[in-house]
Amino acid sequence: MPGNHEITAYALDSGLSRISSIGASDTVSQVGVLGRNLVIFGDSISNGAFDNLPADDISADLRDTSGGYATVLNDAIAAAFPVEPVTVIDEGTLSDQAWQGADKIDTVLARNPQAQALLVMFGTNDAGITTPLDFRTDMEAIVDAAIAAGVKVFIAKPPPLGPLLAANNPDIELFNAEIDNLIADYGVSNPGQVFAGPDFYAGTDEIPAAAPIPLIDDIHPTGVGYAMMGIRWSQIIIDKINEGAL
Repeated sequence: MPGNHEITAYALDSGLSRISSIGASDTVSQVGVLGRNLVIFGDSISNGAFDNLPADDISADLRDTSGGYATVLNDAIAAAFPVEPVTVIDEGTLSDQAWQGADKIDTVLARNPQAQALLVMFGTNDAGITTPLDFRTDMEAIVDAAIAAGVKVFIAKPPPLGPLLAANNPDIELFNAEIDNLIADYGVSNPGQVFAGPDFYAGTDEIPAAAPIPLIDDIHPTGVGYAMMGIRWSQIIIDKINEGAL
């Protein structure tokens, strides 16, 4: 039945009897069963790099310990749906570009067969390197693989780069335009499969007057910024669950 469960494993001898010595058994608590399973997929921002707010790095159910916005997202969804356990898996990789996401998406999906939704964000490391057309092609490869695996896709727009890297922000704006077009096209070809995640660039998603995401350097959010991202992600995911879309 849905909920959090405790699982104990025992070492057996050659006669299949339990070994009684210390260390011959192990127990894992808070194993979520038949709940919400989300996978975060992207670069170092998705990975939660340089999160300087340790107070929220472990989810209340103790299941997620990755920091970044994953644990905040976990807690917000769990509070909205307390009967169903929530698991948020962080598959973000430092420095990844969209083409690297496309290259590894099949492995990520195979590693997370329970995933119901893929929360994608690329573009930061593509700026100044990747053309908008190539970026879209790579994102399509990610989306197509997820759809084939029966996983819903949410695509977010990354926050703008700080002053030292601001010259690359026009590229991110072009990538964001491709994201809008991609979501619209999949809405026709595969309705109900691909959704807009938060717009961290413009801050104009469904949260009125959303504040900019504060950065610790010219790329990565502060701990407070990651917490803001987790809340904004959670509002979109919770809305889709309530709509029956997820």
